[in-house]
Amino acid sequence: MRFLSHPSIPLGTEDAGTNELLITPSTPASDILFGPDRPDLIACEVLADLFETTALRCPERVALRAGARQLGYGQLDRLADQVSSHLIDARVGPRQIVGLWLPRGIDLLVMQLAITKTGAAWLPFDADTPVERIAVCLKDAGATGIVSCNAWAPQLARLLFWVWTAEDLLELPLEDMGSVLQRRALTLPTDPAYVIYTSGSTGKPKGICIQQGSICHFLRSENTRLGVCEADVVFDILPPLKEGDSYGARHELPHASSLRWVPASQRLVSFWSFDQSQSRP
Repeated sequence: MRFLSHPSIPLGTEDAGTNELLITPSTPASDILFGPDRPDLIACEVLADLFETTALRCPERVALRAGARQLGYGQLDRLADQVSSHLIDARVGPRQIVGLWLPRGIDLLVMQLAITKTGAAWLPFDADTPVERIAVCLKDAGATGIVSCNAWAPQLARLLFWVWTAEDLLELPLEDMGSVLQRRALTLPTDPAYVIYTSGSTGKPKGICIQQGSICHFLRSENTRLGVCEADVVFDILPPLKEGDSYGARHELPHASSLRWVPASQRLVSFWSFDQSQSRP
């Protein structure tokens, strides 16, 4: 099988122009599976740890922008804490899976971060996903419930899952309810962080589970590779929850730069990563 788009170059040789190896069955596995040895990019941590560390370090820095609305890291952290506390009260926690079906925007990111803060994994669905497919995926994943919005919740009423809406979860601050802020139970790097499903075009959709430690390692690697710094503004025009896309469930990822939604017609490239006190040379 030819892995690179150079049909004129014999398999097993190197492209002098790009220094890319053309992979053959005889290529050593170490040349395919492993990049540079970077133990500094691997830590015993979970996704919520990364965000909370960033929020504590720079609470006033803008985290999200959409039109005239924006949230700082501290504001985003407090809103997500409020929502996650309500979900924990509803017995959501580590090693559970919660569906996520919302229009793209700031509330979606708040809900995604809130699920992460419970220790549970989120299972995202595109806005135009048929309810029948949502039901199949939730059942297959053994999901605890699904977070949606008031406009779409009636479509989920016949499903045998708990349905929470972003509006309800955000409506009453904890202090108004006399509630104590609930914190997640012990969450391990081997616990699920998020689950996405294949399109199912060749049969039943199949779930792919990404562990907490794996996504943290990916984020640290991506941040290093792209050289994102705190002054950067990240433009997002891609569907935030595109199923079957390896980038589809990465839109809660913590960083110290800003994420800004722009119209898809501007056709900008989108990246989304976090910063860890890095600066450009």
